[in-house]
Amino acid sequence: HVIYQHNHLVINIIVICLTSRVKLIAPKEHNPRYEADFSLAANYDPDRQCAAAQKLKRQLTQEKRGAMRELRRDAAFMATERDAEKARVDSERMASERAFYHELQVQAADAKSGGQKGMNPHKKKKK
Repeated sequence: HVIYQHNHLVINIIVICLTSRVKLIAPKEHNPRYEADFSLAANYDPDRQCAAAQKLKRQLTQEKRGAMRELRRDAAFMATERDAEKARVDSERMASERAFYHELQVQAADAKSGGQKGMNPHKKKKK
């Protein structure tokens, strides 16, 4: 069998030959270190400089996520404001068009009635 060591962990890799039997070896056991005041948020890395760099990296990642979230919210707000402004402009334009076409219809009725603003009783449709 072949034994590889990596970061204080012993990994047993057993190469089994088809012709011979290989005896299994139990992995080396280490006694764990328990601390009474253990905190999940605390960093127990003995290299303080590396721990500080990791903390700054986490803060940078959190700030980046927060900034992206704010940008998404701002973009959504701007889209709703833009849509509301477009709807307002469209409704004003439609009202203007309706008034214009109404005036055209009044003029056409006036012309048909001989200048009497559409009130010629001889040109009225019978029901």
